[in-house]
Amino acid sequence: MNTKNLLLVNFLEQAKKLPGKKVFILGNAKDETKQVLENGTIEIYGSASYELKQDLFNRAKCVVSRSGYTTIMDLIELDKAGFLIPTPGQTEQEYWQNILKIVF
Repeated sequence: MNTKNLLLVNFLEQAKKLPGKKVFILGNAKDETKQVLENGTIEIYGSASYELKQDLFNRAKCVVSRSGYTTIMDLIELDKAGFLIPTPGQTEQEYWQNILKIVF
């Protein structure tokens, strides 16, 4: 199992233990599927339109995401809490995650 799939499996297992609704966006532009798990408490989107992503961010209490520049700017603009995970080998994401970990 590759690192990306292992991360998703770990997140799904943890999400099952949390109250409320959890939504995952996998970021695969070619995948327009949507899965609903755990009696509707977990939704998984292969990708999301700009409008859907903004709607989900607006409703979120906390966003767990890769620490990409656009996501960071969205979190700041929307004044949302976030837990940032750098993509391995992406030094700029590692830098932003380390700098912003106090804020998020």
